[in-house]
Amino acid sequence: MLHTKTYRKAFWTGLAHALMVVLYTLFVALVWLSLVPYLQQSSMPALVVVLALFIMLVSTGVIAYIIFFAPMKLIVHHQFKAASILISSTFGWLFVCLSICMISVLTTF
Repeated sequence: MLHTKTYRKAFWTGLAHALMVVLYTLFVALVWLSLVPYLQQSSMPALVVVLALFIMLVSTGVIAYIIFFAPMKLIVHHQFKAASILISSTFGWLFVCLSICMISVLTTF
């Protein structure tokens, strides 16, 4: 039953969502690292705090949308098993990406 086309699609969609999360995280990290030299020279530390909080808030919303929107849409259409496979697949692939990242960081030091 888990090998039907609907569930395989949910499994690979989880991979796509995990890759989108990883790419978005890398994008935000690169943007933040490019802003750090300018923010260190800023004479208004409150601006730095507000900008950091704004970036965190927007990032939380984008990541939540990427991870949870498709499973919630499946739940609304009463496809509970596909939704659970999609959400668990997304978190599983994110764990794999995190493991690869941590192993690569640990082996370089």
